[in-house]
Amino acid sequence: MRLFSTFLLGVTAGLRSMSGPAAAAKAARRVEASGVAPFLDKVNLPAILAMLALGEMLADKLPFMPDRKAPPAFAWRVVAGALSAAAVTSREDSLALSVIAGAAGAVTGTLGGSALRARLAEMFHHDFPAALVEDALVVTLAALAAKGLEAHEGSPVSA
Repeated sequence: MRLFSTFLLGVTAGLRSMSGPAAAAKAARRVEASGVAPFLDKVNLPAILAMLALGEMLADKLPFMPDRKAPPAFAWRVVAGALSAAAVTSREDSLALSVIAGAAGAVTGTLGGSALRARLAEMFHHDFPAALVEDALVVTLAALAAKGLEAHEGSPVSA
């Protein structure tokens, strides 16, 4: 279940690049409340990343935003998925497997999200409602990933 949750974090990063890190930070904060690095208590990283994710959701609707499959955007999404997965990997879990699951999820989210949005935009005859459906999917998947990680609460995670 934990590996699937890290895959879902990657999928969210593939759909909206900052959503994976935001969900990972929130899950890490909840699960390891007593062991969070001191600087995280001061900067409230989950809130900062959540604001960046929200900003990305808003910016995504703008017509001049680059294609998510363009090499720099695609690479960033894969890195965000891998780092999100690494951030919530407990000491007992395999870091390598988690990073691979997060990166694979990001590739899946990037390519699958692009295809889904194109089909939805075609169905709606407009991109905006398709983008809103994609946003709802991102929020749902991020919540499922966080819930799966919290279910494995017995193991500490690194933030």
